[in-house]
Amino acid sequence: MKHEIEMPKKKGGELNPFEMQNKDKAPKEVITNYEKINEDDREIKLNEIHKLTNSPNEGDNLSFAIPMCAPYSAIQTHKYKIKLVPGNTKKGKVADSCISYFLKNATNEKEKELIKNISMDELGNCIIANCTPDLKELKELSKNNFVQKGRKK
Repeated sequence: MKHEIEMPKKKGGELNPFEMQNKDKAPKEVITNYEKINEDDREIKLNEIHKLTNSPNEGDNLSFAIPMCAPYSAIQTHKYKIKLVPGNTKKGKVADSCISYFLKNATNEKEKELIKNISMDELGNCIIANCTPDLKELKELSKNNFVQKGRKK
């Protein structure tokens, strides 16, 4: 049968409990694959990580913007953030509303340029599925656009 335990036979007839394993759930061999890094390379790589900032100051030289999706509690100190809540909005529409919100809140031209350079594909890959941006501005717009239908007298 498929779920029977295979019992290997030993010369002495003794069975080790670790040798009795299920055929389908045999433990896989774990191969550790890591790269040894010199101290110089390590310092260079750590210096590159320390160049990233979550809230740029006026004197910072900005190179590019990196989109990311993380729990809201982890990104509360970031300058540009949007809370995503469960919903049925498509990723492209969510990405477009995020970009427009960031552009509206950008403080200088360099930040606006970097936000415009984020591609929709790159931002769409970061956004989780089945979500809606939780923005006060969007809620106010949807309330104003709501038309009540009823019988006309």
